[in-house]
Amino acid sequence: NAATKGSARFSVMFNRTIQPEYVNNMIKMYPNPANKQVTLQLPQTADNNIVYNIKVTDLAGKIVMQQKANGGTHQLSIDRLTTGTYFVEIIDSKGKRSTEKLIKN
Repeated sequence: NAATKGSARFSVMFNRTIQPEYVNNMIKMYPNPANKQVTLQLPQTADNNIVYNIKVTDLAGKIVMQQKANGGTHQLSIDRLTTGTYFVEIIDSKGKRSTEKLIKN
């Protein structure tokens, strides 16, 4: 009669990272590619109390433009940007975010 003794070790890891909510399908940006100006259609509530932080970054991640806007139609002047590819990140006051690629002609 053989008896087996042993022990087992295990560890439990918790991922405490909270994934941001995305609102990609609710934001429209046009025209793209663009030359001088881009129009953003931002979701709005009945009391229009949501504030959007709009950040434009170059491919290196450097912030080249930053603005705040309320919901509705917002014009983003890009005529001072050099020709190239940028990312427009939009974060609302509730933490929902959207990132769109922008081509500047």
